[in-house]
Amino acid sequence: MDVLQSPDAADKAMRLLHETIVLPLLRLAKPTIAAVNAVAAGAGVGLALACDFRVVSREADFVLAFSRIGLVPDFGVSYTLPRLVGAARAKELAFIKGRLTAEEASQWGLVTELCAPDAVLGRAMELAGQLAAGPTVALGLTKRMLDESLSSSVHEALRLEAESQRDAWSTTDHKIARNAFIQKNDMPSFQGR
Repeated sequence: MDVLQSPDAADKAMRLLHETIVLPLLRLAKPTIAAVNAVAAGAGVGLALACDFRVVSREADFVLAFSRIGLVPDFGVSYTLPRLVGAARAKELAFIKGRLTAEEASQWGLVTELCAPDAVLGRAMELAGQLAAGPTVALGLTKRMLDESLSSSVHEALRLEAESQRDAWSTTDHKIARNAFIQKNDMPSFQGR
């Protein structure tokens, strides 16, 4: 059955895509980076916004044309967009504007870094290397804390902070960083454990 012809087939396909792509990307215990080098439209916007960082070409655009074709945002856009830009701006983009230039997207807080089109992938890889060389367990714990704080009470957030600090304290990376600090070495070599 053609998913474009049947609402039930479209629903089933969308749920499968959400469960196999969007949710795993949002839940990944490591920082994620989107490299946007051209137009990101619809699901492409959803994938970019599901990432923690977005390195974007100055010539890129973010396009949400759902309302113009009688559909609603998908690929997690209804979840990620208001968390990044606030409800009012999310509605403005989804209902009225439909398109943001890279510069506008940056001003709205959707872009981590703007660069020349030929530098996007290299810069995204450089950022990935920087994150991978860091204390990856602590970064993963921090990502979880920040993500969960958006839907938790202050008490739940503080509980998760304490638990995460306990977990980070026992990592090899913390021991390496603590020893580097004592030895006045500001370049510890983290091991990711």
